[in-house]
Amino acid sequence: MPLTVSQALQIGPLRRARVVAGVHNLEREITFVNIMEVPEVTRWMKGGELLLTAGFALKDNPELRKRIIYDLVGKGVTAFAIKPGQYLQDIPADMIEHANQAGLPLLELPPDVPYMDIMLPIFELLMNEQLYRRQRSQEIHDLLINVILGGSGLPGICKALAQFTTNPVFIFCCGTCLGAGYPPLTNGQILPAWGDTLANIFREIPEEIRSLSPHRAARLRLNPEWPACVIVPVATQETIDGYLVISESNRPLNDIEIRGLETGAAIVALEFTKQRAVAETEIRLGSELLDELLQGKIDHPENIIKRAAHLGINLTGQLAVFIIGFASDNQAAGYHVDVHSEIIHLLRAHFGQHPGGILLQSKGVQVIGLLRYCSGTGKEVPGILQEILATTTSRYLKARLRAGIGRAYEGLPQIKTSYEEARLALKVAWQADSLGPVSFAELGPLRILFSVKDLPQAKDFCREYIGRLRDYDSQNKTDLVATLIGYLNNDGNLRKTAQALFVHKNSVIYRVKKIEEITGLNLSSAEARFLLMLAAKLSQLTF
Repeated sequence: MPLTVSQALQIGPLRRARVVAGVHNLEREITFVNIMEVPEVTRWMKGGELLLTAGFALKDNPELRKRIIYDLVGKGVTAFAIKPGQYLQDIPADMIEHANQAGLPLLELPPDVPYMDIMLPIFELLMNEQLYRRQRSQEIHDLLINVILGGSGLPGICKALAQFTTNPVFIFCCGTCLGAGYPPLTNGQILPAWGDTLANIFREIPEEIRSLSPHRAARLRLNPEWPACVIVPVATQETIDGYLVISESNRPLNDIEIRGLETGAAIVALEFTKQRAVAETEIRLGSELLDELLQGKIDHPENIIKRAAHLGINLTGQLAVFIIGFASDNQAAGYHVDVHSEIIHLLRAHFGQHPGGILLQSKGVQVIGLLRYCSGTGKEVPGILQEILATTTSRYLKARLRAGIGRAYEGLPQIKTSYEEARLALKVAWQADSLGPVSFAELGPLRILFSVKDLPQAKDFCREYIGRLRDYDSQNKTDLVATLIGYLNNDGNLRKTAQALFVHKNSVIYRVKKIEEITGLNLSSAEARFLLMLAAKLSQLTF
């Protein structure tokens, strides 16, 4: 541990020394001991020294005594010790005054003690301290080298650092705990379950954490009821990718261990870089495979299944497609890329260990995923997607996200069907402004219309009742189709329709008459409204 002035005063002859100034700064660290007999020696001070003198150069020069005090402070000298008797009978009062003003500990040494009797015990302690530092540095170096060579990844790094610090260690990225390590405990001790609570803190990332410098450790108390945490931001390519967090629940860390943690953060950064490279390759290959499946290009199913298996993906059993759509008022370059990267990272974090794996594709303003459904998967997916939507929008405040989920089918050819269902569910999510994921299985009558939408009769039906209105809107830049849908959704109430469309009631009356004129139907007739509603719903299924 560092040797302070107060600790040095308990060693050998220094026990007889007297503190005459700077009593409030006795916890400063001593890194070296030196002797001064000429004032020019200050130019060679590096800081941290305990400086000893008999005062020869100071005895008849008050101006020099003042200057020497402030020069030593400027150089970062830890303490100034004067041995009176040979040149100074007592320490001059002006030196005591200046030392108090400057905050420099000023010591009066016993006049009968040789310098070496003071210096040797301190040098011995400092050498032991240096040896301790070297041993601890070598220990963390060996631990981390073994982690790298062993290929145990982020969990291995956490385990090694927990062993090194004897405290719980976590690695967080986007609110997800990517690794955790705990020291061995004795006597039935139980570590507090802080992982989930810490994950919530690092999901939002308060300003005091965001302002930390990359790869520099800081001690913060994140909750008044918890021990302090040592936090090291982990960065690659000047971007903060995650945080190395050590809870000082067993004991405080010393400065040597904290420096070791900063080394550990660099190893974490290397692991992040390696994992990102692997992930980008997997995502690219997976995206190419998923694109073929979504287009129904399945000429040789056995080859596709083998390709997927090489990526850790199981394409047998029940398979379902989901889509997360993204919109934003912020058109800044790279903003969409950041949001998509965040969504893909969260999906991989949640489904990375999912039985069967996950295929992902970033396409335009959407992220598309293919999952193998196991027991209970169908119930879990909406909740997980809801959490991902909430996490992403909390980090990107201007982002608006919606999600649609297709049904699970067995067999590769049905993946395209599940994809089309997910597209429809996503479309409904946008139209209904649903903050939660929308499942195709919950769409009711739309599921029946979806099954017939591609029939020639269905297309003719839509063209007969909606097609002429669309043509009129296109030619005259009107909004008759939107007015019709609003009118039908509000049960023919003119006032509510006008409010929904933000137009005057008379405008709605005029448009309704024009719709009746073009379609040849009377909108006061329930049968006519049913036909038009059916045609409108079918038209919504046309992508």
